[in-house]
Amino acid sequence: MGAVMKKIILFLTVVILIAGCSQLEEDPVPSNILHLERTELISGESAAEIINHLHDKAVTPAKNYVGRYEGDGHTATYYLSLYNNRAEADSELGAMVESMERGGHIFDHVRKRTVNDREVWMALGMGQAHYFYAEDNRLIWLAIDVPVAEDAIKSLF
Repeated sequence: MGAVMKKIILFLTVVILIAGCSQLEEDPVPSNILHLERTELISGESAAEIINHLHDKAVTPAKNYVGRYEGDGHTATYYLSLYNNRAEADSELGAMVESMERGGHIFDHVRKRTVNDREVWMALGMGQAHYFYAEDNRLIWLAIDVPVAEDAIKSLF
């Protein structure tokens, strides 16, 4: 094999590796949750708009994702916001919990739960179970149909 061919192969290998790493970084949303397959992935400004609209105000950091899922007649939506660090994610989670505990919103039965040795918050509303928690610099909210909710949240941990 000639020197030029070796350089071409090396260049293509580097390009493939970089593309693969970029894809991993840009897709931190699970491809499936339990038996529900991801049918849509929204990121960037579009995801921020969706999340901000749900709150009727700007609440999102710079990086946000929304994954939509379907399977066996059930649906779920996975919301992910990436903060600069764990402290910021925890602070936003705390503010969300405080707001929900005050009431006056569409959620009922707001409570802290332990799932597979991890603390998560849970609420019921709009015909779904809602789990929300901070993990490292990530703030995650999973809205999922009640019949599969418990198994689904366990599958994420």
